Amino acid sequence: MCLSVRHPLWLAPTGSGGTGVAPTPQARLEDADSAACCTCSSRTTGSLTVFDAKTGAQHYGLQRLEAAPNVFASPVGADGRVYITGRDGATVVLRHGPKSEVLATNTLDNGFDSSAALVNGEISLQGYRYLYCIAEG
Repeated sequence: MCLSVRHPLWLAPTGSGGTGVAPTPQARLEDADSAACCTCSSRTTGSLTVFDAKTGAQHYGLQRLEAAPNVFASPVGADGRVYITGRDGATVVLRHGPKSEVLATNTLDNGFDSSAALVNGEISLQGYRYLYCIAEG
């Protein structure tokens, strides 16, 4: 975990000096040899800040997600990727790690306030008008 209630491992400022307004963490600890990062998406500006989850060192901060400028959903991660869904229908897929790398941007004709659910290789998205289940096949 990035933080515990009684003994925080580290703290980061919120607002313009840190994670942006109303950040939502998505923590994912990799194996001992790879970077452990905590990704936060600002709900009002569609920006991203990435920290080392063990030390709190900031890898990069308040990077604007051009394809998803308005984000309410929490980022979710699986298989080395982070998925961020936007209110305008775009889902930005990033490589999980200390450097910013957009792998893909996918857009549906719908908007999303809820986070994606990742289960057994499927991505479920609850939009304003439809529920989607996306999988290879």
